[in-house]
Amino acid sequence: MKRQLYVIVFLFCLLGFVARGYAFPQYYCTGANSMYYNHLLNLIGSIHKYNYKELKEIAVFDLGLSEEELANLKRIKKVSIHRVRMTHPDLLTYFHIPMGYKTTFFGWYAWKPVIIKQALEKFPYALWLDAGTTVCRSLDVLFQYIEQSKYFICTIGDPNKPPLWPVGKRVTKFLAEQLKLDEHPDKDWICAQECVMGGIIGVAQDGQHYFLNDMYEMSKDLRYYADDGTAPGGWAIASHDQAVLSLLAYSRHLNVHIQDLTQVTPIKLPVDGKTNSVYITMEDGYVNYDRTWIFSSRGSMSHYSEHLSKIRYE
Repeated sequence: MKRQLYVIVFLFCLLGFVARGYAFPQYYCTGANSMYYNHLLNLIGSIHKYNYKELKEIAVFDLGLSEEELANLKRIKKVSIHRVRMTHPDLLTYFHIPMGYKTTFFGWYAWKPVIIKQALEKFPYALWLDAGTTVCRSLDVLFQYIEQSKYFICTIGDPNKPPLWPVGKRVTKFLAEQLKLDEHPDKDWICAQECVMGGIIGVAQDGQHYFLNDMYEMSKDLRYYADDGTAPGGWAIASHDQAVLSLLAYSRHLNVHIQDLTQVTPIKLPVDGKTNSVYITMEDGYVNYDRTWIFSSRGSMSHYSEHLSKIRYE
């Protein structure tokens, strides 16, 4: 009897060891229109380059791609094309503001939580990456963290300096009133925090209640995401999906990982009892391919040709 017990324990241990030898499944979601088509191809190529074995699927949501672009995407291995659920009639409408560094905003970015929600109807967990993103190495640990911790969110900037994007300057009066910011005991603390980044969001199916379900419901009323000029920073400062996510995350004391865009201080992710150092940056000058995991590369396209050649087609 004792010998049988030893054999059973050994087999379970062996099974666990073998299972860890397999690639951890990766599920991505993203969206793009024609303006970001080349950025999207770069993202896909970078995922194929570093994560093809682990990759199960990249769900691409059509935000205004041409028929030719869609036809090309359908030829790419492990890529699927999807339509965005229209939770609001103007979800994919361009909105104009009277002033600011840019004058149009596409659906106030309220479509992002809708896309993630749709992806989780298909996947057990998913990592949203903006189309203007470059993956620089294997993200196996990050996906394990999302599966185990149920979500992953991080800030935008440098923890060694005052917040580049403080929450308090980017929240409209409507959003503050609806989420009762003035009544929150941690109001001053919340307003002083760095905004949560909207370009990298990981959620598991059983982690949607932390923030995604609420963001999805708010997409049915675009006033939650709109820039109406009432943010303390003025026009073009309200950060739409980032403001909503930031208020939900900080008011609920969620685990917001602090990004150091200079990549001096890593994000620490505990997975299976081991702490892993993760480096994310949005500054081209700090990208180091021996260290960087994810680069928010929208403003720098100099390396895109390298990743386009890594796309695998049917």
